[in-house]
Amino acid sequence: MKRVRFLILSLIGILSLGAFGAEDLKTYYENRKAELIPTFEAPRLGSQVTVKIASGHSRTGILMKLSAGSISLMSDTGTTVNYDRAMLHESSRTVFFAEDYAHVKALELTREYKQSLYEDQMAEDLANVHDGEISVSAKPEKSSDKKIETKENENKRTGEINTTRTFTRTDTEVQKLKVSVINKARHPDTFTLKYYFFSERIAKNVKKQKKKKDEAEIQPGTLSIKSQAQKNVTVEARGREWVELASDPFAVVKIELENQSGNITKEPTVSGDENAGWLVILLHGGTVLDAKASHKAYLSDEWIAKYR
Repeated sequence: MKRVRFLILSLIGILSLGAFGAEDLKTYYENRKAELIPTFEAPRLGSQVTVKIASGHSRTGILMKLSAGSISLMSDTGTTVNYDRAMLHESSRTVFFAEDYAHVKALELTREYKQSLYEDQMAEDLANVHDGEISVSAKPEKSSDKKIETKENENKRTGEINTTRTFTRTDTEVQKLKVSVINKARHPDTFTLKYYFFSERIAKNVKKQKKKKDEAEIQPGTLSIKSQAQKNVTVEARGREWVELASDPFAVVKIELENQSGNITKEPTVSGDENAGWLVILLHGGTVLDAKASHKAYLSDEWIAKYR
């Protein structure tokens, strides 16, 4: 009865450790045990052996008898002592009895098999986890170029020479982004970065610079896409990769005319496109994992749905 109880408790211990089918592990255990029993080799009769009894004490003697349920040892004094199978410690039972040997070895193999199943399942589960985020730092690079052209015109009526000067100022801006792509999963992964730089046209004959639009007024379709692209980024497990992005140049041209008296003859003409911000989206397989933008409005569901 003790032996049966020991086997049952041992099996319950390994079969209750995980989410795998108990019947599969039980079958694996039984198959391994059946394979191991024929490989068992017991000590030869007449050989000197040491046994450990259940209390923990050890006994040494000559093996005189070995049956399915007990062993007999002859001590140095010539006394023969019988040890029932249940009296022996498990470590000794595995030495003398095929059933115990196969049971312990099969349990070890079943634990290893279960661990490999667990690791395979974990690897499969982890491979299906895609967790990433981005951080973005933005820095515009601005430059300005000024040109002066002088032109002389003769007044046909009076013969006077009129001199006019044209002042042309071109302001150029390139939006630079430094994007940190972080992989939060425990396996390497490849993400897709989609990024957009938006521009807004400037009307001609502008008396003064327009006020910045309120973010609530920014809607998809009201701006133009100055430049856009996407880039695949592979990041190691729990790692980080840096990506540098740049827009096409934004250019605003302002033209003023000045007469020979030094007076501006008419209102300046301004044309070109201004930087209206940017949007960076991190995706995996079409699923949006994170997004960052220069304006909160660009992170609305409407914008993300349009540009994902």
